[in-house]
Amino acid sequence: MFLKLLYIIIYTTMKLQWMVKHIGEVEQVSDKLTKQTIVVEETAGEYPQSVAVDFLNDRVDLCKDVKAWDIVEVSMNIKANAGKDDSGRYFNSLNGWRINTIAVAK
Repeated sequence: MFLKLLYIIIYTTMKLQWMVKHIGEVEQVSDKLTKQTIVVEETAGEYPQSVAVDFLNDRVDLCKDVKAWDIVEVSMNIKANAGKDDSGRYFNSLNGWRINTIAVAK
């Protein structure tokens, strides 16, 4: 029971419009995991913030037509995993499952 409490998952879904800042290479992490990371930045606000969104396995194909500086709408799952020790630390992951181009970069 105690070990199950150590591994808590907080999970939510988010959809926002972003500007693509960087498109990472497709990585073969293991036999069962392929990953591509896209860094996006919010398009509004005085101090825009960037986040890295991972597209995994079959979702990597969704990124093939996206280019840097495009404005995109990204649907992603946001998940926080508790550390495996009793430190109280959490680690975030943002996994994209849809990406739509709103405006193409010129």
